[in-house]
Amino acid sequence: MGDMTYQVADGIMAYATYSRGSKSGGLNLTALPAGISPDVAPEDVNAYELGLKSQFLDNRVQLNAAAFTVTYNGFQANNFVLLNGAVVSNLTNAGSVRSKGFEVDLLAVPVDGLTLRASGAYADATVLKFNPNPNTNAPDARNGTRLPLAPKFTYTLGAGYERDLGAFKLYLDTDFRHVGKQFSDLGESGPIAAYGIWNAGIGFSDADDNYRLTFHARNIADKSYALLNVS
Repeated sequence: MGDMTYQVADGIMAYATYSRGSKSGGLNLTALPAGISPDVAPEDVNAYELGLKSQFLDNRVQLNAAAFTVTYNGFQANNFVLLNGAVVSNLTNAGSVRSKGFEVDLLAVPVDGLTLRASGAYADATVLKFNPNPNTNAPDARNGTRLPLAPKFTYTLGAGYERDLGAFKLYLDTDFRHVGKQFSDLGESGPIAAYGIWNAGIGFSDADDNYRLTFHARNIADKSYALLNVS
């Protein structure tokens, strides 16, 4: 693991990082067809990132951006497998996959007490080399297909407001998060439509903010969305 930073100018810093990690292996506890090992080997990852962190306008605006590429070898993927007429979950080492893209975060304080937030990300997560195992009936993820539960686009818009009312303080907060189209399983099966969720909250505290009472409202627009599609 290593990193390098460079001060481009006052309030602007560039950086580059490399990191390597590993996820331990495991064991499938579900019954598998004869001759198929239940063992799941470890997963290794190599990650590279180039980024920029900046503050300007008397530190009232912060802008951070980063580009990344991450490669997983021995990628552990959860497959839905048909066994004896029933669908069960089967963890396998799917092969090698890569995710590459960029992230941008913006925070601004135009006036005291008001904070505006925005963030967005693009990630192209695809299979590089798939290790098919037809004996498990697992979906065949062709090289180049997208990874499951990996939307290409996500973004969040939010705002927070604080005001001192003397005997107590008022806190308001709201955000909207959009998640792009994604898939539930390898092989681009089980599509999940894009969706957006709007949340908000209101809170009160004593003058010194030692105690705070906050009320949250989740999914205010009552948006229906799927987390997984196994049909």
